Amino acid sequence: MKFISDMDIITIFSNLLDNVVDACMEIENAPKMIQIVFCQNMELIALCITNSRIYTEMELPQKWHSTKKNHTGIGLSNVQKTVEKYEGVVSVKTKQEIFQVYVTLPIDKI
Repeated sequence: MKFISDMDIITIFSNLLDNVVDACMEIENAPKMIQIVFCQNMELIALCITNSRIYTEMELPQKWHSTKKNHTGIGLSNVQKTVEKYEGVVSVKTKQEIFQVYVTLPIDKI
C-alpha cells in the first residue's frame, strides 16, 4: 500500500476500527464479533470490516448515520473522502445483527 499516504491509512483504519470496537462494547447479553478481511486481488485492494450490532427496526441506520450518542457519523464520511481520493469505493451494508463496511482501492501502477 505504498501508494497511500500514512495519514490516509490511519484515517481509514482508525475510524473503521474505532467504530467496530465501540459497536461491540454497546452489546450486552449477546455474542460480540469483529471480522476483518484484507486482501489483494489482481489490481485491487479489498477490505471488509464486519461487526455484530443489535438494532431495533427503528434504529437501523442509514448509509452514514451514526448510532452513537452525540455523534454525527463524520468518521465514515472521512473514510469515504479518503478512499475516493485514490479512486476507491466505500459501501456499507446493515442487517439486523451486523454492520459491514467494504473498501475497495485500485492499486496505483505508477
